[in-house]
This record gives sequence, C-alpha cells and structure tokens, in this order.
Amino acid sequence: MLRGLLLLASLVGCTPRPAAKAPATPSSPAPDLSSGTATAPPSPPIAATDPTPTEPACAPQPERPRLGSLVSVPAALAAVFNVDERAVPSAWTTTRETPWLPRVAGVAAGRLGETDARSVGVLVFDWCDDRPDQPCYGAHLQWWRHDRVALAAIVDLRGEPGPIPLQQRAPVFTAPDDACTRMPALVVVARGRDGDSELQSVALVSLTGDDVVLYSETFSRGDGGVLLQSIALVDGPVDAPLDLDVTTRAEGRKGSRCARPEPLTIRHRLAGARYVRHDRDSLAAQLRSGCS
Repeated sequence: MLRGLLLLASLVGCTPRPAAKAPATPSSPAPDLSSGTATAPPSPPIAATDPTPTEPACAPQPERPRLGSLVSVPAALAAVFNVDERAVPSAWTTTRETPWLPRVAGVAAGRLGETDARSVGVLVFDWCDDRPDQPCYGAHLQWWRHDRVALAAIVDLRGEPGPIPLQQRAPVFTAPDDACTRMPALVVVARGRDGDSELQSVALVSLTGDDVVLYSETFSRGDGGVLLQSIALVDGPVDAPLDLDVTTRAEGRKGSRCARPEPLTIRHRLAGARYVRHDRDSLAAQLRSGCS
C-alpha cells in the first residue's frame, strides 16, 4: 500500500517539459516599394529556341583539309562525271570551301567536255578518298547544252524566308552569324543554248551529307518557252522546311495573237527528298485559260 502511494505521488509531481524553441533567424528587410524604387525579381533564363549544338547540322566541326591544297577540282569532276580530265579546263572551274558545315568540306562546279558535247557539272564534297589525288564524291548533277555555271549561294531551308539570289557570278561564301545552318542547301545557276533558245537552270543541292538534289529545273527563253523570273523560300507548315515559290512567265509563240500571260507562281513543298509542286490548282487554271 505504501509503495502504491509513493508511485502515485511521483506521477502527480511530474509535469511535461515545454518544447524547445527553434533558433531565431534574422528576418530579411522588406522590399522598398515606394514610387520609383520597386524592383521585380530576376526572371528565370529563357530557353534558347535555336538548334542546340547536339543537332547534326550544328555539331562540333571535325578537322577538314583545305581543298585548295589537296583536291584537284578538274580531277574530281572528271572522276565523278566519267570524262577525260583534259576536257575539264581549270579556267572554267570554281570551288568554295565550307568549313562551318560539319558534313561537307566544299562544293565545286565546272564545264565538262568540248564544244561539241558541252555540259556543266556540280559536285558536293561529302567525302574524299584517302589517296594522293584526293578524289571526292557526294551529291552531283549534270546539265547538257550548258556552258556557264555559278555557285550562287548557300541557303538554310530551316532558316528565314526570303528571295534566292540568281547571280551569274558566285559570291564569297561566309559562315552565318550564329555559325549554325540547320538545313543548308547550295543554290546553283547555269546557262546555255539549245538552238535559238536560251537556257537557264536552277538547282538546290543538299549540303547535309545525304547525297540529294532537292530541286532542279531548266527554263528557256525563246519561241513558246517559259522564262524564270524569281525563286524564293517562303513559310510553309509548322516545324517543316521552308516551301519554295517559283515564279515564271510564259513566252508567246511567233505569230500568236494571244496577250502575254501574267507571271505565274507555283508553290513547291519538300516531300521526302525532293521539292514537288504543291499548288496544282493555280497551274491548272492557267493551262485552261491559255491560247495558241
């Protein structure tokens, strides 16, 4: 009995210990929101919308040899187009290096053959054999009955829209400001004659190392021909390469009483590895309204 009374007294005399207080932290001063002194909190960095360096066209550039000292352009053109190197005069060839493109070392073009079988050829240096003569291979095309060719420009098919230059003399190719071209393509312009008609050919050749000619067309100025007036890259579907607008004007035939037709612009869209006519309704409308 005495032991029970002592245990009860000990329980009544035990009071709970108050919880320890958290250490005080100095409070930050309140921001001064008086007129002219309010400051907004720093904004988080905005993610870049441009292609990242991990994309193929913007990948770190491998070391590439200088074409001028290692590659013979006449020999390279002769090997690809299967002609005698002596029929590729160096005075009628041109080449440009593209050190900012990760998969293409450069481009070249020139006249092939003599006057009896004249043509011009264009070659992209996608890769070269490790041999003393450095033969190179890649996307290429050949136009017969042409004797002048120019490497007119390099455009970005995933860049900004705008007109494509068609100069006869090639400009000096320079790297873009951001040193990145997402979908580069070479613009080639060639001229020649077929009888009484003047020929003008335009091509877009891929510079992504996939050995593809994206667009190639020949126009003629003469009796009943079709003359190229302009070509431009324009906005197309979202997240897709730019569309291509080709504007032409039909030449009237001799003795025709028809009024000269208005210029016609046909939209082309990249389908697979080729630009194809997309705006077929406009073309059909002009064909139905024509006369002879």
